[in-house]
Amino acid sequence: MRLDIVHEFPFSVEELERLMMHPGLPDLLVAQVPLLMGVEIKAFSKDGNRIERRISYKPKPVIQYVGTKKVEPEWMEWVEESTYDLNTHRGGFKNVPVKRRISEVFDNHGTLRIEPTPNGCKRSIMTELNIKLFVVGKLAERLIAPHAKELLDAEAALLVKAGREKLL
Repeated sequence: MRLDIVHEFPFSVEELERLMMHPGLPDLLVAQVPLLMGVEIKAFSKDGNRIERRISYKPKPVIQYVGTKKVEPEWMEWVEESTYDLNTHRGGFKNVPVKRRISEVFDNHGTLRIEPTPNGCKRSIMTELNIKLFVVGKLAERLIAPHAKELLDAEAALLVKAGREKLL
């Protein structure tokens, strides 16, 4: 399943990048986004204009069952492994489930691009979600996709708030 998610921001590309990479963002996300129970930076490195990071996400359980199968809350935890180039304003990511058995059937990766607009900038996220389980996989994708979009929408709203109110 492919998802294309675009958010507009009332500030420059560079300001959005600063906010998105700010070390205080995980704590702000947990405090102000009800969908998240935990966010932790596991690794962050910058080599010139290239940023690499690993960030752990623990969402609040919202999907209880897929078909008749009970979904354990830790099945939904993941680590974002991403790279970002400050020169091209583009990056790539892979979300890796924490549970090994889940990571064997779950593939979520994509790209992120930030571009200037007349009123600020826009962030475009193009992602592929593939759950490799016969029959139940497509159902799981349809259950997960709206929650992923909701989480990214909440993060975008918080980034706008953080930029306007100088929270970061």
